[in-house]
Amino acid sequence: MAIDEKACIRVEYTGKVKESGEVFDTTSESVAKEVQMHGHSFGPRLICLGMGHWLPALDRAVLGRDVGPFSVSLSADEAFGRKSAKLLQLVPRSLFVAQEVAPVVGLEVDIDGRFGIIKSVTGGRVLVDFNHPLASKDVVYDINIVEIVTDVATKAFAVLSRFGFTKDAVAVEGGVCTLVVPSLERKEEMHRVLAPLLAQTCGIEQVQFKLASPGKDAGKAGHAAHAGHTHVSHEGDRKG
Repeated sequence: MAIDEKACIRVEYTGKVKESGEVFDTTSESVAKEVQMHGHSFGPRLICLGMGHWLPALDRAVLGRDVGPFSVSLSADEAFGRKSAKLLQLVPRSLFVAQEVAPVVGLEVDIDGRFGIIKSVTGGRVLVDFNHPLASKDVVYDINIVEIVTDVATKAFAVLSRFGFTKDAVAVEGGVCTLVVPSLERKEEMHRVLAPLLAQTCGIEQVQFKLASPGKDAGKAGHAAHAGHTHVSHEGDRKG
């Protein structure tokens, strides 16, 4: 079965900087141990094409393929883009101080949803680099397509996990997807977004919502917080 643009697949992969061979991402625990990479979960990943689960260029690279291993080289433009001087920006030190964050060189920060690394701290100004750490680097991915997923429930969860839903909050039966939510206040808004998406990617005919019972885990319509970054908000600075 060849992979098409609506497919969901299970893959193993290792991403490396082409010039140096440095590993920056992997699903292999043995590779991670070899390069002393920590703080990751390992094992095959569930990827739905077109959902932003990985680079768009990797979506294109797997099209038409079947299960099995292959390697693909991506230029910087195809991977993480080119460095831009416009993304080196000065941020007032007071923004950090107001939220009890000590700005130090090398600190990864999230400023109103934009992720960057502090490059220098001078007086009342902090220089933050919002370029991707791998910007301007060509990369290579060694990929093994383990499985082309056909189970509708598995595909639906892969899509919905991007919106913060847990596996226990998603049930699919007979073309109907039931989502357990903590509140029904945003029911219509969620339906407008999720129903056409699930119809297109999974062939689901109907989406319905169920209010979570007290004390039980429920899915949440919203992106999960990004771990490993210090969050700083301009709104917080104004309030301070």
